[in-house]
Amino acid sequence: MKVRGAAALLAGEFDAVLDDVIEVAEACDDEQWARRVVDEQRSVGVLFDHIAAGNDQSVEWASTFLRGRAAEVDPGLIDSENAAHAREARGRTRSETIQRLRASTARTSKFLHELTDEQLNVTQRFGWLGIQDVAFVIRQACRHPQRHLQGIRVALGA
Repeated sequence: MKVRGAAALLAGEFDAVLDDVIEVAEACDDEQWARRVVDEQRSVGVLFDHIAAGNDQSVEWASTFLRGRAAEVDPGLIDSENAAHAREARGRTRSETIQRLRASTARTSKFLHELTDEQLNVTQRFGWLGIQDVAFVIRQACRHPQRHLQGIRVALGA
C-alpha cells in the first residue's frame, strides 16, 4: 500500500471538491444559472466564475510564499476585487464560465500535485491573518469552493 503525503492528500481533496463544483455547474439550466445566491450579491453563474478566479488566486498566493514573499492581502482588497470580478463576470456566458472553471481547475490541480510536503511548510505573512504556511493557502483553495457550492445548492433547491 502506497502512503500518500500531506501534499498529495490536499491535492486529492481539491480534485474531489472541484469535480463536484464542475458537475453542478454543467447540470444547471439557464434559469438556474441566473438565480441569486442567498447571502451573496451574485448569481449562481457569477459564483461559478468566482470559484474559477479563486483557483488561480490560490496558486498565486502559494507561489508568492514559495518565492519567499508575503501575500499582501486584506479584507478590503478582497471585497474590492470580488466586486470588480462580479461586474466583469456578469457578461460571461454559461459556456465561457464553465470553460474558465475547467481550465483554472486543471491548472490548480497540476500545481497542487507538484507540491511537496516540505513546500507545504513554507511560511510567510498572509496579510491580516499573520504568519501562515502554504498548507493553509491550499486548505483555503479547498474550502472556498466548498463554501460557495453550499450556497449554490441552496439557491438551486438541491
